Amino acid sequence: MEDSNKSAAVPDIGEIVFTEREIAAAVNRLAERITADYREKKLHIAVLLSGAFIFAADLTRRLEILAEISFIKVSSYGDSSKPESEPKMNYPCGTKIYAGKDVLIVDDILDTGSTLAAVMREIEKHGPNSVAACVLLEREGSGGGNAKYAGLPAGNGFLVGYGLDFAGKYRNLPYIAAL
Repeated sequence: MEDSNKSAAVPDIGEIVFTEREIAAAVNRLAERITADYREKKLHIAVLLSGAFIFAADLTRRLEILAEISFIKVSSYGDSSKPESEPKMNYPCGTKIYAGKDVLIVDDILDTGSTLAAVMREIEKHGPNSVAACVLLEREGSGGGNAKYAGLPAGNGFLVGYGLDFAGKYRNLPYIAAL
């Protein structure tokens, strides 16, 4: 794992906010807590696409418990740096997959909290035992009430990398940087 300042070679990228090493440490901490909390439960992980796919892959591989995984396509930003008023959601076929399970929603960043709240409300309609959320980044002033697990503080700038994008670009960066 390398922490060099690769951002100099990527146009429009400012300072690296979280290195690969810092992200990996946060993911490990979250995985340990989730493993401990869900050891005796029927865990179903609902990954919010597209931003959380890299985080979710790393997180789920570090869990020491079995879990079912599904994906929910959610769009909150479109091609803008400001969230839309109401997120657009596309749920997996057969939302009965949540019934009787302990559902953990995995998202990349808790910003205003509106996307996560909307997804939680929708999943709660389908009879889960519980619904909680895990986010890699938590924006200052987000209220924080929606995420049971949060990895790193996000500050106020627009961030890209490690799954986070701007208009579909920068998701593949192995670090998180300011745009």
